[in-house]
Amino acid sequence: MQVYIQKATSITALMAECGLAAFIFFFIPSLYIKKLKISLVNHFPGVNEEEQAGVKKMVARWLTHCQFTLQELSHCFTQVAVTESLPKQEPALQALFNAVGNKVCRNCNLYPYCWEREFYRTYQYLLDLFSRAETFGQVTAADFPDNLKNRCVRLKELAITITCLYETYKLNQYWDKRLAESRKIVETQLKGIADIIEDLFNELTFQIENGGRDELQIKQKLKQANIPVHEVKIIKYDTVGPEVLLYRQVCDHKVDCRFRTEQLLTGLFGVSMTAGFYYCPWLKEEEEVCCLRLYPGLKYQLKVGLAKIGRGGNLVCGDSFTLSQLREGKVALILSDGMGTGTQAALESAAVLSFLKNLLETGLSQDLAVKAVNSLMLLRSSRETFATVDLMMVNLYTGQVDFIKIGAPPSFLLHRKQVSVIQANSLPAGVLQDIEVTSVQRKLITGDILVMFTDGVWDAFSEAGAEKEVLKEVLLKISHLPPPEAAELIITLAQNKISEKGGEADDMAILVASLV
Repeated sequence: MQVYIQKATSITALMAECGLAAFIFFFIPSLYIKKLKISLVNHFPGVNEEEQAGVKKMVARWLTHCQFTLQELSHCFTQVAVTESLPKQEPALQALFNAVGNKVCRNCNLYPYCWEREFYRTYQYLLDLFSRAETFGQVTAADFPDNLKNRCVRLKELAITITCLYETYKLNQYWDKRLAESRKIVETQLKGIADIIEDLFNELTFQIENGGRDELQIKQKLKQANIPVHEVKIIKYDTVGPEVLLYRQVCDHKVDCRFRTEQLLTGLFGVSMTAGFYYCPWLKEEEEVCCLRLYPGLKYQLKVGLAKIGRGGNLVCGDSFTLSQLREGKVALILSDGMGTGTQAALESAAVLSFLKNLLETGLSQDLAVKAVNSLMLLRSSRETFATVDLMMVNLYTGQVDFIKIGAPPSFLLHRKQVSVIQANSLPAGVLQDIEVTSVQRKLITGDILVMFTDGVWDAFSEAGAEKEVLKEVLLKISHLPPPEAAELIITLAQNKISEKGGEADDMAILVASLV
């Protein structure tokens, strides 16, 4: 490096300035330098950041266009459904009568008599014959009234034509109904995807406006508190304040990071920031990164206990469970019982849970998500496979819980020391093409306990049809226990019940949740 100095005497001044700068740099605490770095990044973004902002704006415009297109497509399907639901100009029966006249009677010498002079009588005859075809599936020449038998020279041909036309009519009705149902499904799915894209647009818009400054500051604060995180995301919704998602390496489940993180973010945001689950909700031991979601101003939290065991004490259990932290203060608790036992059943139930959880986390409604899982179960294998779905959606702001059961046994709610049974009659996912998703809603208060389990536990307590009463008594006796202990105890009691009967216990899984 060459330094050009106009006067030799300037060297002393230059060295003095450099020394003073070095002295100031080394004696300023690193915390203030980091703050200065963040401040400079915020006020003087580099070229790369400007380019990234431009790309984000372009993507935001593209998302808006996609959302508009999907909404228009959904609207088109709605218009088609409304149009086809209007009364048709030519009733279906009239079309059938015209087809009979054209196919059988048009070239008959008696056509003017039957279809012109005696039109109303012929009309009544055909109406009665089509009614008989609807009742018995077919008509024969013997079913014709005497007046028509004596006059018509094409009885056999007429009977065959009426039977065939009615079968075709019923088949067309069936496919018209299926087409309308398919259009409704597509309309709902398009609207659901449009809503998801709208959420992505809102999230991206917030990031563009914020420029990532808050995420960077939170990451720096957590690092200083010895809570390293890989990524920080702030998501802003209109209904509630900003939610924070933290991605970090999986710890030893002592949730110390959660308590310290809550305190730190509460101080930064000026509002209580808490997780939805009191205990660590991360159940995937094989994964290296966990996600912690913190919500502003939650009214409730859930303490959850989980337990499961395979058939006959086997370590591989065909029943699976999972927990999910969703947007706007909602959490999902899901159980699934795969067909059969062992490894294959475990794969089936795990696939159902993974797919359902991912759909819910993308923002899809619970009804649409469950229907999508059912369709997946029907398509993913040529052999007969099915799995139950037991879903609980809890709103931690309002205390409302939605129960959705697809082939699952009853759940129990302990409310004010009274036990109520939540049940629904429906087949498991993967059995029928179309399933009716119905939810049961309840309002929870602090101290309420929710219990859901698979049929292995339910069958263990079966005593002459008194399963509900036996389980109610058990739940009342153990309601004082923490949820993890209560779940383990119920599994143990169920195994003991099976042993007393001399049988072999089926796969068992149980989930106990307490609102705090």
